[in-house]
Amino acid sequence: MLTVVVAGALLWFAFAGPALQVPWTCGVTKPCTQAHNGFSHNGTSEFAWDFDVNEGEEVWAASAGTVSYIRMDSTTGGCDESYGNDANYVVVDHDDGTAIVYMHLQPNSSPLQVGDAVVPGMLIARVGLTGYVCGDHLHLQVMEQCGSPYCQSLPASFVDYGDPAQGDSIESTNCPSCGLVLDGGETLISELEPGCFVRETTAWWSAFSGDDDHHFYTMATDADADASIGRWRFGVATPGDYRVEVFVPDADADASGAVYRVFHDGAVDSVPVDQASAKGWQTLGVFGFTGADDEHVELGDATGEAAALQRRLAYDAVRFTFVPSASDDGGSSGAGEGTGTATGSGGADTGGGGGSADAGSEGGLASDSGTSAAAGDDDALPDTFGGASDGPAGCGCSTPATTGAPWLLPSLLGWARRRRGRVRAVTRRC
Repeated sequence: MLTVVVAGALLWFAFAGPALQVPWTCGVTKPCTQAHNGFSHNGTSEFAWDFDVNEGEEVWAASAGTVSYIRMDSTTGGCDESYGNDANYVVVDHDDGTAIVYMHLQPNSSPLQVGDAVVPGMLIARVGLTGYVCGDHLHLQVMEQCGSPYCQSLPASFVDYGDPAQGDSIESTNCPSCGLVLDGGETLISELEPGCFVRETTAWWSAFSGDDDHHFYTMATDADADASIGRWRFGVATPGDYRVEVFVPDADADASGAVYRVFHDGAVDSVPVDQASAKGWQTLGVFGFTGADDEHVELGDATGEAAALQRRLAYDAVRFTFVPSASDDGGSSGAGEGTGTATGSGGADTGGGGGSADAGSEGGLASDSGTSAAAGDDDALPDTFGGASDGPAGCGCSTPATTGAPWLLPSLLGWARRRRGRVRAVTRRC
């Protein structure tokens, strides 16, 4: 419950919507730079928070629901209320009369579209400098449903922290477990599955092609040890032999020294894949999985290729298919599989439109790259957005935050997604 004093009387408000998870990477601590009734959090934004999440860093889903509005086509922002209409955002409907909005997002950084189901820990987008911002930060609020992407904010709380005040630092406990299991059939693990694909370090980029129109990539190195590692995790309900396949997208996959490691039944098998030439589904081999601790598939960035070559190493879906006729020798590779460079088993990349541009490149938005299809008839934000209830005002801006490292800033401006719908412009959003 939230206690509010009005003219000497105590009023009690129940927190609205579901209790929230922290909306950034598991284990990372961030401060709240503006809470309720701050210098710009009043009127419609009264119960909003600003968090010091740096430009390029990921925003994770804080609650479960369905995407109802999304905008990803803006490349404009600045410390002036004239930019109030220029923010990128994602709105998730809680189906209880409330929704949550994530605002000031990097253009074309969300893998979501209107109608997508969202669960805590899922990637929402990356923080950007769009809209009325006086420094990079994440604007977050739970709000009423009013047929618009931005409605009256409501008191809300976090599962482990209640209602953070300005200056509070909170560590993310948004650490979902993987609910996918090998069940004697076919199990596909998407790189976007919360808790099932885990990325160590933050040197990652999103690209909108590949299996299900998305993949991650990082840069290959010739370091002695991996700096970035991706792990596909799962449980085992039906022990046995499974064929393991990995998807290599056409774009952002030119590292020739990728080595996938399959951890199974207490053993580890390493299988090289030349991502520069092998595209689509690639078979690593047939391996026995028993449900032993720490069974997973992983790929690290130490491929033996010099960082100066700027070779991209892609991370996409992994597929497990039960093989009842395979030998019961505890996971040895099948004949012709699991040794040398994996061979294509699924044809060319059938991923979605647009591909990706080089990291660091710039360009205009493709004509259909952008933005939000919206539920409801009125996209316009109330004139009271970000200000007093008697007139328009500016957006909530936090104290300028330290800019993230350059490798956190993928240039996604020219990327388009074929499956993302076109949307109308909206007004007065921060």
